[in-house]
Amino acid sequence: MKKRASHINVGNAMEGTPLMWAAMKGHTVCVEWLLQNGAKVDGKDREGRTALQHASRKGHYSIVESLLKHRATTDMKDSTGSTATERASENGYNDIVQLLQTRTTTPKKGRL
Repeated sequence: MKKRASHINVGNAMEGTPLMWAAMKGHTVCVEWLLQNGAKVDGKDREGRTALQHASRKGHYSIVESLLKHRATTDMKDSTGSTATERASENGYNDIVQLLQTRTTTPKKGRL
């Protein structure tokens, strides 16, 4: 039986959870480990951003793929009303925009 990290979803006021930080910084192996060990894929930071939004904004394609594989919601909006697709588009990551557009999902109640 796998031992799960007890504080895997605990975050700080600035950057949110460990999953959000790893997604923002491009740490693919960490993202995958966190997801496999119980990290909430659709958790939000204080500005309403998800790990998917952080990865999309920074152009981390493989992390976006991994988050989508773990059923991240693609059309959640942050505090400014932007989605992951919009964040990727603003920064010129057209490959991520295309990937997200093929996987658009609506937030489901109770998934946070």
